[in-house]
Order: sequence, then structure tokens, then C-alpha cells
Amino acid sequence: MFDTNVPNDNTSKEIMKCVALASPGIHAVILVIRIGRHTKEEQKTVKLFKENFGDQLTKYMMIIFTGKDDLENDGISQEAFVKGSPPSLQALISECGERVHYLNNRSSKEQKDVFRRELVGAIDTMVEENGGRCYVTERFQRAEAMMKKREIELKKRFAEKSKPEREKIQQQLQRLFHKDNPMLVKMTKTITGDARDAAQKTLEAQVKRYTELELKFEQVKADKDKQLRDKEDELKKLKEENEQLLEAEQQKLHEEKLKVEEAKRLKKEIDEVEMKDEEEARFQARKEIEQEKRFFDTFRGVWNKVKSMFTSLAKK
Repeated sequence: MFDTNVPNDNTSKEIMKCVALASPGIHAVILVIRIGRHTKEEQKTVKLFKENFGDQLTKYMMIIFTGKDDLENDGISQEAFVKGSPPSLQALISECGERVHYLNNRSSKEQKDVFRRELVGAIDTMVEENGGRCYVTERFQRAEAMMKKREIELKKRFAEKSKPEREKIQQQLQRLFHKDNPMLVKMTKTITGDARDAAQKTLEAQVKRYTELELKFEQVKADKDKQLRDKEDELKKLKEENEQLLEAEQQKLHEEKLKVEEAKRLKKEIDEVEMKDEEEARFQARKEIEQEKRFFDTFRGVWNKVKSMFTSLAKK
């Protein structure tokens, strides 16, 4: 993943092989990073994972920092380490829901066992938080469909290839031990007494052996058929679960879409009401201003008349 000499196309192909092997999905992704380094190659790797698996992959991801002993030797707390990390690493930790664990490379076997149990417990908790569902994308669904198709083809090819061989063996055994087989008739006519009895016992033993082999063959065939049926039932069950999950996600998206549309509609109504109220307020303000202006104009006219009257009286 970190080899800069390998083209991204080759890396993507290897990732898709992993997708096929992990069908129908994955429950947990563990990203291991050495403390003290978060190189561009590692950042590109996370980006490459998101491009191949989708941005929601981080909901199923947790980070393990190795070299915890280096932090302890330097007297740096885990919180201080995260705060002093590059913004890209802090963003990644946040996207992973801050599911971070620290591993001491020099810890004892007992300490590693404790860490292992804690890690498994954290993974179980994360799986529960994700509803117990595995992470499924369109690529996983395609991979599952391809694997199912491949399995059907192999089963059909195996049945077609083994059928003539089984029929041939059965026909040979039936011809060999058939009562009208010339060799058996000749052997029966030429041997007498003890030799005939011995031959008869040998023949009976061979017939018994053939019967046992035939029964064993039928049992093996029945077991194989049962395994194939169980596999088909398992694939059918997984398909139904995936369909239910997809239907639930589609329903959820539909509900979210309805909520968004309803929010837009309410916002539009509120904007219209606010605009109407604002226009009405402006109209009312203009009306009051005009009334006040008419009042002052009237008052000014009356005042001018009164003033003129007093001026005339003063001159007389």
C-alpha cells in the first residue's frame, strides 16, 4: 500500500481482490500508524481506501498507534500527542469517531494479551454501534454477485465433469458382477468343491465390497449435495439480508429527502411571511410619516397665519 513504485491501478486491483474475498462486506478496518510519522504516502493510502471503499468507511475504522513507549519516554501524554499532530491526522481521528488505541512495542506477553482483549472488545462495540451490519458498497455487492455466479458455474462444471466418470464406473461394476457375465459363468462351471466354495466366498466378498463402495459413494454424494444446499441457503440468506439493508437505507434516504423538502417548504413560507410583514411595516411607516408631514404642514400654515395676524396688529 505504501510502495510509491507501484501504480495506483495495480493497488486498486489488489484492493478489489480483497473486496471479493471479504464479500458480502467487512465489519472492521484497522489502520496502524507509527507514532512520530504521518507521511504523505500514508495520507494517500487513506485517500485511496476512501476512493475504493467509499467515504463512509471511517465509520468502520479504528486507528492503532505503535510506539506508545516512545511517548512515555518523552513524557508526552496521548492527548498532547493528538493535539500536536498534523491537521490531516487530527481530521482522520475525528472521522474515525476518535477510536484510537496505543500499543507499546516493548510490552510483555501479558500486556499484549490485555491489549488484544481490549482491542477485540472495542471492535465488538464498534460493530454494535453500526447495528451489527457489515460495511457494504456497490463494489461489495458486485463482488458477491460475481462470486455467486462463479460458484454456480463451478458447481455446474463439476457436476458435468464428474457425471460421465461416475456413470462409467457404475456400468463397469455392474457388468463385472452381473450374473450373466461370461467370465463368472465360466469360473462357476470350471471350479468344483472347495474351490467353488472359495470362489463363491471371494465373489460374495467382492459383491459386498462393491456394495459398501456404492453406499459410501452415495453417502459422499449426499454430503456434497447437502453442503451445496447449505451454501445456497447461506447465500440466499445473505442476499435477503443485503436486500433488506438496501431497502432500509433507501427508505432512510427517502425520509431524509422528504425532511429536506419539508424544511425548504417551511423556510419558503417563513421567508414569504417575513417579506409580507416587512412590506406591511414599511407601508405603515410611510403612512405614519405622511400623516405626520400633513400635520406639520397644517400646523405650519396655521402658525404662519397667526404670525401674520400678530404682525398686522403690531403695525396698527
